[in-house]
Amino acid sequence: MESTKKIIGGIGISACIGPMGDLLDIGGGVFVVPLFIYVLKAPTKIAAASSTFIVCFSSLTGFLGYVSMEKIN
Repeated sequence: MESTKKIIGGIGISACIGPMGDLLDIGGGVFVVPLFIYVLKAPTKIAAASSTFIVCFSSLTGFLGYVSMEKIN
């Protein structure tokens, strides 16, 4: 696959997985990694690393949200 198609596919997958993970109250990695592997044909190491990056970025934004509300215990 071309890199542009992979980027667009990754954004599309993430946009669909985000709301689904929110509705089920679980992390999206359960769905993201298999979709990256089977749909985008990404190697397993790349898919796992991408999932880890997503988790770190999501955690950081949640932390910054709590800091902005001054709710840190």
